[in-house]
Amino acid sequence: MAAYFFDSSAIVKRYLEEPGSDWVLTMVQPPTLHRILLARITSVETASAIVRSGRGGRLSTGEAVWLWPGFAMIWPTTMRLSPSLPESSSMR
Repeated sequence: MAAYFFDSSAIVKRYLEEPGSDWVLTMVQPPTLHRILLARITSVETASAIVRSGRGGRLSTGEAVWLWPGFAMIWPTTMRLSPSLPESSSMR
């Protein structure tokens, strides 16, 4: 078991076929027991990416509407918000 920090571009690969999607799908499968860490903004960025994909024609409106609730329901149970960085390790 390992911990991985996923940004929204990695999370989107779980839902949309892109280069790197196979790797992401492998990492988020329950048998791997990997910890997936997210920044607080990831849910907003993921929603935005799904909406943009719908508007841009990559997804139908129905697909975009179907994908978002799936993400919103799954991420709190299978992924965790990353802990804040200690003050001393922040970049200045």
